[in-house]
Amino acid sequence: MAAKFKQKAFRELGPLVALISLAVFTAILNPRFLTTFNLQALGRQIAIFGLLAIGETFVIISGGGAIDLSPGSMVALTGVMVAWLMTHGVPVWISLILILLFSIGVGAWHGLFVTKLKVPAFIITLGEEFMYEKSKELLDLIGAKFPPGALVRELTTAQRQMVEICKALVKEPRIIFMDEPTSSLTVEEAERLFEIIEMLKRKGISVVFVSHRLDEVMRISDRIVVMRDGKRVGELKKGEFDVDTIIKLMVGREVEFFPHGMETVPGEVALEVKDLKWKDKVKNVSFKVRKGEVLGFAGLVGAGRTETMLLIFGVNKKEAGKIFVNGKEVEIENPEDAIKLGIGLIPEDRKLQGLVLKMTVKDNIVLPLLKNISKWGLVLDEKKEDGMAEEYVKRLSIKTPSIYQITENLSGGNQQKVVLAKWLATNADILIFDEPTRGIDVGAKAEIHRIIRELVTQGKAVIMISSELPEILNLSDRIVVMWEGEITAVLDNKEKKVTQEEIMYYASGQKRQNGRVA
Repeated sequence: MAAKFKQKAFRELGPLVALISLAVFTAILNPRFLTTFNLQALGRQIAIFGLLAIGETFVIISGGGAIDLSPGSMVALTGVMVAWLMTHGVPVWISLILILLFSIGVGAWHGLFVTKLKVPAFIITLGEEFMYEKSKELLDLIGAKFPPGALVRELTTAQRQMVEICKALVKEPRIIFMDEPTSSLTVEEAERLFEIIEMLKRKGISVVFVSHRLDEVMRISDRIVVMRDGKRVGELKKGEFDVDTIIKLMVGREVEFFPHGMETVPGEVALEVKDLKWKDKVKNVSFKVRKGEVLGFAGLVGAGRTETMLLIFGVNKKEAGKIFVNGKEVEIENPEDAIKLGIGLIPEDRKLQGLVLKMTVKDNIVLPLLKNISKWGLVLDEKKEDGMAEEYVKRLSIKTPSIYQITENLSGGNQQKVVLAKWLATNADILIFDEPTRGIDVGAKAEIHRIIRELVTQGKAVIMISSELPEILNLSDRIVVMWEGEITAVLDNKEKKVTQEEIMYYASGQKRQNGRVA
């Protein structure tokens, strides 16, 4: 603790000591530097920039329920106060003493009211320790395995979800809304969340749990409200609901999730990967996927499945290993190379990685094909753009008022179809689906399943990552299981139906398959 305090004191006081040292050095060189006139002029300059800094900080932070002045803005504030005191006839040294006392008062305010009485932060200068401890307490509560000081940009999707849950818990609300909170969590992480929800219920806190995972909804809910097309179509109490009843209310019809009658015979190898390596995330990964086959990838969050696919698509550059497309070794330096080789990626996070949400449906669909649909490579052919977009909107049954609709206005399922349309329009022969049905309703999920099976009947090679084991088991011809960057098993799901228990053994690293080459 003492070492942390020393580090904090040096970090906070270092710039101030450097500034004072510079002032003393300048005063020695030129005795006129510390005259009242010079200090007043300096104070006026600080005041101008200080007011701007304080105003900007206030506007940015006040929306979060607190006024948070950083150390930089604090220095600017003291500059404004010095200038005001001196322009009102207060001697220079008295002004400096008053400002010093003011700064000490700010520290005392923060130390007493924020760290002891848990009052929301007013001026953050010494409260990092409190914020660290509070963050650690909440992260420990939900079983997070990363430190409070970790950068959010370096966290996985599942870890970012956990940060969002902590943000909701920090103010101890009476009602908490959770919108798809388990969409990126492993089975263990979801179990921990359910324990937290039960704890909140015992404390008298109401939880509104929004999810497309019906097994979770039925497990933790006391009441279920079903909505369709923006309207409430039913309300069921505990003991009244089952999966079939809920689905009928949601879509208004019977739904077949895993389409039958679309069995295919896999053809030639479309994509082969040998000994792929990248950092400590992907370790000697080797597999093959054939035309007319769905190769499922199962594993827990952090197993290296997504990282492997990003290497194949050229988002990250492999450190070692070989990639073969249609039997020929290729070098994929970037996504453009992958697209030219007929590879398409429907990413894990469609909003962040798969779409430009502020663009129209048409613009998103034709985005990878701008060179192909332009005249002389310079001017876009709007007639071709419109025709292509209309074709895939109709082919994939994308529900949109028109191809000119802004993509962010579509439902999650229709957004996912737009991402898929984009890659089908490139005539990609190898399609990688990363969590294809995450965060979409049951009707859209059934349609995505049908589209995947239709693609393999057309001879496409499909790689599918999914955290939903029923999806993996019912759609995959073969299943690759990964654990901590390695392939632990390759399971034939056609000749011998694989079980969830079998996958979990391999996914948790408890069991390894001999001679594991896909």
